[in-house]
Amino acid sequence: MLRPCLERGCPRLSRKTRCPEHERAREVRRGTSTQRGYNAEYRRNRAIVLAASGVCAYCGKPAETARAVSGLVKTLGVDALRRG
Repeated sequence: MLRPCLERGCPRLSRKTRCPEHERAREVRRGTSTQRGYNAEYRRNRAIVLAASGVCAYCGKPAETARAVSGLVKTLGVDALRRG
């Protein structure tokens, strides 16, 4: 299904939320994951959270994402997450 690009004034239709031109521009504005704060420490902690939880809290399938990694680490500490 085609829908209008979300960028104001853009007349293009797209299958996604933005036309290809505006999607690229949005990604450039967002910056890299490191620029957004996802550094090596975050990636290590994310791996620990995923290993500790194992399954999705919503559907029970194997976990593929880690929500609120920083909050969990701050609240429970890395050692508590490693122990499970």
